[in-house]
Amino acid sequence: MFGEPPANSMTRTRILVRIRDLLAYVTAGITLVAAAILYAVHQARTGGSPALPLKWLGFGGMTAITFGYCIRWHSPSVRNWKLWILWLALLAFHLAAGFFLLSRVSTIPLIYFAGAIIIETPILHQILYRYIRE
Repeated sequence: MFGEPPANSMTRTRILVRIRDLLAYVTAGITLVAAAILYAVHQARTGGSPALPLKWLGFGGMTAITFGYCIRWHSPSVRNWKLWILWLALLAFHLAAGFFLLSRVSTIPLIYFAGAIIIETPILHQILYRYIRE
């Protein structure tokens, strides 16, 4: 009774934490979009670079999204070494397969990476869920 904070202060704390998180996400998003726009303007002014490795940038972004979400979904298990061993093995396979496939094509539409994310992320999630149950 004496040492417990009022119920309203807990609610306020949660609201402040959520607002802080939202501001961090919005700031990161705006920074990313601004960097992309500035880069696009720079490329347009300098005539662009035909050797720009968009396929590798797309693959890197796809890898970050896919494997980042898998860690996020399995955050209660981050202390489990099995999660990291399996995650690293899946990442190594993903990188090897991606390097093998992308090194054989000159260009690839970036929209294909979005499709690959939609397909690969749930598969990885299911593999991790099946073998990492606590």
